[in-house]
Amino acid sequence: MVSIVVLITFSGVSYAIYPQLFTAQAYEEAEQARLEREEQAKLEAEAKAEEEAKAEEEAKAEEEAKAEEEAKAEEEAKAEEEAKAEEEAKAEEEAKAEEEAEAKAEEEAKAEEEAKVEEEAKAVEEEADLDCKDFGSQEEAQEKLDANSDDPHILDLDSDNIACESLPSAPEVAEEEPEEEVAEEETKEEEVEYDETVTVKKVVDGDTVDISPAVDGMDRVRLIGVDTPESKEPGCEPQPYGTDASEFTTDELEGEEVELEFDKDRDDRYDRLLAYVYKDDEMFNETLLEEGYAQVYTVSPNDKYEDRFEEAQEEAKEAEIGIWALSASEQNQLADLDNGIGGGEECVKEEPTQEEPTQEEPAPQIPSSSSLSCSDFATQEEAQAVLNADPSDPNRLDRDNDGIVCESLPSGVRQAPQQPRPPVQEAPPVTPRSPALRSGADCKIESDVPVVPGSKGDRDKDGIACES
Repeated sequence: MVSIVVLITFSGVSYAIYPQLFTAQAYEEAEQARLEREEQAKLEAEAKAEEEAKAEEEAKAEEEAKAEEEAKAEEEAKAEEEAKAEEEAKAEEEAKAEEEAEAKAEEEAKAEEEAKVEEEAKAVEEEADLDCKDFGSQEEAQEKLDANSDDPHILDLDSDNIACESLPSAPEVAEEEPEEEVAEEETKEEEVEYDETVTVKKVVDGDTVDISPAVDGMDRVRLIGVDTPESKEPGCEPQPYGTDASEFTTDELEGEEVELEFDKDRDDRYDRLLAYVYKDDEMFNETLLEEGYAQVYTVSPNDKYEDRFEEAQEEAKEAEIGIWALSASEQNQLADLDNGIGGGEECVKEEPTQEEPTQEEPAPQIPSSSSLSCSDFATQEEAQAVLNADPSDPNRLDRDNDGIVCESLPSGVRQAPQQPRPPVQEAPPVTPRSPALRSGADCKIESDVPVVPGSKGDRDKDGIACES
């Protein structure tokens, strides 16, 4: 028996395969190899297709970018052309407008020239027709003859150099002063005549200064018609804006030469001059009001500029500057001078000590300084009684230290309060005590007031103030 052996060489290796075993195994291996080759070919085809697609996309993107750049360049070129066209149109319009303006100017010049020629022709025509009846007086005709001695109108018929002798003479008219000269005279009348020229050597407060040389033996000046917040009141904190007012006056006046203008009353009972102070011909009293450093404080009879001061204060109020810009609580600490502010506690004292009343003379029953102001009284006399009872004035009722408190209050008759009397027994009648004399009077609101001789309002020192 002969055995058949099949030799198969695969990859350089020979294999001996029996025929009965070759068919199934070889088929599987061949099929597997085929599938692997197909799979490999498929992968290679997919990779190639992917590369081609990618290359196609890149080419497409490049084309789109190129197209976009071309479109952008086209738009820019178009915009540039439009801008150029717009500039050309604008330049053309401007040139046209300029031509029209020139043409209009030429027309106006031409019309003006024609009007001038027409006017000259008319004047010549009128001149040619002149005779004596065209003049209102001989003087008018004489002026025409004097202007042209050739006498083209034959106004001087007898050649005696006197024209139209039959005409009446012009009536004599009083020569009027030129308006400018009248205005100058009025200005001169309004100019202030200063009473004294001094130098401010020290500023005491916003409305009070010391001067040199002294005038009539007095070297302290209280500015008339104004009141600045207190800044240096002993035992009291400075009132709101008081330090500002004092510093302003110091900066403006200290060391400066100023002029003084007096009113009806030249001084007060504290030997202070009462004056309007001028620096460089500007009234400083008014400046304090204009800048909001003071409020109006008019004390008769020194009221020469009352209206002017009220106007300056109103302007400062409207502008809300200085004391008019303070809060309501701060304004309430200022003096109540009927200007819409003040009325509260004007002086915050530094822990004041109170003296114990003696047995011999009981302390007067007067409210404390923290509870009294001018608004608490109905009349000036009521407030004055409080000051007379305690001249130290803890209530700060006498703002200008002239011995008269709350001068803006109306006058009235009020007897001093009496202590309750015990039941009347049968006894001799009690002689009434004569009232204490006042230390001055306000002549603006009262008259014939018994006062301490020589005090405010008693000019002749006879003990009667404001005599009618």
